[in-house]
Amino acid sequence: MAHYFLGADGDVLFERRATRRHEVKLAITLRLDPDRSATSGFVKDISELGARVILPERIEEGRQVDFDCAEFAGSARVMWSREVDSRIHAGLSFVEITKGQTALRALLASLSAETREASGTPR
Repeated sequence: MAHYFLGADGDVLFERRATRRHEVKLAITLRLDPDRSATSGFVKDISELGARVILPERIEEGRQVDFDCAEFAGSARVMWSREVDSRIHAGLSFVEITKGQTALRALLASLSAETREASGTPR
């Protein structure tokens, strides 16, 4: 769960998250309904609990979607969706990882190691 701290003008000053997000650029496909065509975009950042994605269209908050991203897939709930710099950003909270749980953990471990190396933080 994220906690947001807002300034007097309503802008987010900073946020505190339950898990660390890592910047990435991964292709992702979302399917809203079994009968509807899929929409494709990319993952901008990811954690073990969810991801921020960039999409060509807005998706309503609260909606559950199926996703497929490189070596892992599953279902997620859309927590928020808004336009940022003429593109749609959406926050996904993972409900279930149905394929590639080990691959997702390996990706996150690799990204954590890169972050530690870049900051000079020991293991």
